[in-house]
Amino acid sequence: MVRYSKMPFRLLARRWGCDVIYTQMIVSDDFNRSHFARESEFTTNPYDRAGLVVQFAAKNAKELGDAAERVAKYCDGIDINCGCPQKWVMAEGYGSKLLQSP
Repeated sequence: MVRYSKMPFRLLARRWGCDVIYTQMIVSDDFNRSHFARESEFTTNPYDRAGLVVQFAAKNAKELGDAAERVAKYCDGIDINCGCPQKWVMAEGYGSKLLQSP
């Protein structure tokens, strides 16, 4: 969920027994390009680490690969968002737009 699955929410979900937790959707090109985006969009700690899956919005393999490499040692999985139907996401070529134009 965009902006809702940041670390405080994930820690609360863990408290209630969730074993696998996803981050919010992170736009990979912004994440790669901006230190500020990396600092504000992705945080974790030892309590959040096990079973953490980082979700990226990406429209090409290079962007996704570069972003995945940046977080690989801090998570157990990478997810590419292929289902978000929000208009701005579709207009940028992310989310469910990938199902129309893979």
